[in-house]
Amino acid sequence: MSKMKIAAALLGGLLSSVCGGGAQAVQITYADFGGGSSFSSKGFDITATGGDFQQKGNFGGSFGVGVGSVNNSVVSGEIDAGKSVAEGGTGVPESISFQTSIPQFLESFTVAFLYPKGQFSDDVNETARIIINNITYTLSVDDGGGTATFSDPGLVNVFLDNANGGQWTVSFLNPFLLQGIVFAPGNGGPNSVLGDFAFNQLTTSPVPGPIVGAGLPGLMMALGGLVVLARRRRHHAGV
Repeated sequence: MSKMKIAAALLGGLLSSVCGGGAQAVQITYADFGGGSSFSSKGFDITATGGDFQQKGNFGGSFGVGVGSVNNSVVSGEIDAGKSVAEGGTGVPESISFQTSIPQFLESFTVAFLYPKGQFSDDVNETARIIINNITYTLSVDDGGGTATFSDPGLVNVFLDNANGGQWTVSFLNPFLLQGIVFAPGNGGPNSVLGDFAFNQLTTSPVPGPIVGAGLPGLMMALGGLVVLARRRRHHAGV
């Protein structure tokens, strides 16, 4: 095999690695959750605040997992603001937190049971609070329930997967390195059930080795070597 072909093959391999060729998306869904308040899976440490993980079965064709507590939960199997101390609760809002222990990109997440005004006696459009890398965003259902708005719309596309189940997928236009993501109740005003919802799915992708290791210098060397070989080939052809 010629030097040009060897260099081209090396370059092709490095480019495939950098572009994530063959890298498989990582998905954590509601079905991965059991009982208890914490577990580790697929590079994440996952923790519930305000109670234990609690599944919510088929409701309007959607499924999810929330937080359940006999004393604190307002809505079973969802993530809500919890009961106040005056109501006999702890006063601690429920949440589900994902902290990553390996480098990975945030691709999308899906929530369920987030409804517009008028459904299930809700008198406001429901809102979810999503905290990504310690920055707080909101996902709010718009009037009519056909669309929802992410607080930084330039980052994402928002899709309605199932209106009956209040299921929405937020897909990031330019996936970025994820440190942690927390699903927390939105602002339901004086009525905590107006900011409740459930977690359905989180999708990430692994960071290619050359980005987190020493592969990028190797890629630059391969590019340079290919250029040098091409120049030598043209030089010898002209002699």
